Amino acid sequence: MEPDQNFGVLNDLTMVDAGPSGEHIYTLTRTLEMPQGAVLCLGTTDDGQYLAVGGTGGITLWNLQYEKVLACPSGEGQRGATTVLTWVRETDEPMELLFFGTQNGHLVTWKQTILQGKVFEETQSLQICNPSEITCLDYDPSYNRLVAANHCGSIVLFSVESSLIPLSYITIPDYLPKVIFFGQVSGSDASRELLVLSLEGQIHVLRHHDRKMRKHKSLDVSGKIGNAAITSAKDILGIDDPSEGVALYRLQDGARVWTFPVPVRKSCRPRQVAFAEEGKVVVSGSDHGMVYVFDCRMGSKIDALRIDREDWVQTLATVSLKEKPCILAARSRELEKPALIFIWEKGTKTSTMTTILKPLTFG
Repeated sequence: MEPDQNFGVLNDLTMVDAGPSGEHIYTLTRTLEMPQGAVLCLGTTDDGQYLAVGGTGGITLWNLQYEKVLACPSGEGQRGATTVLTWVRETDEPMELLFFGTQNGHLVTWKQTILQGKVFEETQSLQICNPSEITCLDYDPSYNRLVAANHCGSIVLFSVESSLIPLSYITIPDYLPKVIFFGQVSGSDASRELLVLSLEGQIHVLRHHDRKMRKHKSLDVSGKIGNAAITSAKDILGIDDPSEGVALYRLQDGARVWTFPVPVRKSCRPRQVAFAEEGKVVVSGSDHGMVYVFDCRMGSKIDALRIDREDWVQTLATVSLKEKPCILAARSRELEKPALIFIWEKGTKTSTMTTILKPLTFG
C-alpha cells in the first residue's frame, strides 16, 4: 500500500541547534518537521514502521520505513489535543491498531485497513465514565486487554475485540493518574495486576476479578511522579521525579535500585522516561534541551543528546529500527512554530549533516 505524501529534504539546518551526542554513542540521523503545535506523546509500532505523534494538533502518522507521512482518518475536531497513545498488535490479528486519548475525554481507535486509498480507518470513539482528559493507557497482549485512566481518577479495563468491551472500572477520589501499567500475573484467574501512579507520588495496585476492580495495596514514593516506564519483563519501574531525576525500583520488593540525577536548570517539569535495549538502558528528557541516557546495570550515565539549549524535552520514545536502538525526542517550544522530532541511532557512524524531512506543499 502506497503512503500518501512525499517529503521534501531540507539541507539548511540553521533552524536546528541539535548537536552530536556527548560520548558519540548515538548519532542524530533524521529530524521530522511537524505542523505547528506542541507534541505531547510519541509512539511507534514494535517493528518501527509506523510513528504516531500526538499533540495540540491531533495525530500525525508517519511511515518511517518509506519516510512518508500518511493521511489520517480524522482530525482534531471537538476532541481536543491528543494526550496519550499506544500501538497494539493483537495475537491473532495482522493489522496494527492505534488507541489514543484526548483532552476532552475521548478514547479513539484507528485500525490499519486494506481499503483503497487508505492506510488507517477510525473504527470507534467513546468516552469513559466521568469524561475528562485521558491521562494514560496501557495494553496487555497476553489477554488482549486495554486500560485507560482519566483526570478524574476513573480507570476502565476493556477487552479488545472487534470493538472495546468494558470489563470493569473504578474511580479513585482526589487522585490524578499519570501513568498506568499492567504488572505481574496474580490471583486464581491469572489476571494481571494494574499499577496506577499519581502525580502526588501514590502508587495503587489494582486487581480485576468477577467484573470488579479493587485496590489491593498502596504505597508512596518520596516526591512527585512526572512520568514512569516499566521494563518488558515487568520487574523494574523507572520513575521521573521532576526535582531529582530518574529512580529505578525493583517491583518484587519495592527497593530503590538506582537514582540517576537529571539537572534542573530552569524549573521542575515532568519529563517522560523510557526503557530501551530490553531494559538495559533508561532514557530521560530535561528542562534544558538534553536527553540523558543511563546504564541500568552499572548505574551510570552513558550519553547525553543535545536538542536545543533552550528547549524543554518532555516527550520521547525508544524503538529498534533495522536492528539499531533508536531514541526519538520532541522539541517543546512555542505553539505557533513547527514542532521537530529528532531521531538518534546507536552505533551509526558520525554524520556531518542531518536530514530534515517535512511534508511538501503544492500550489
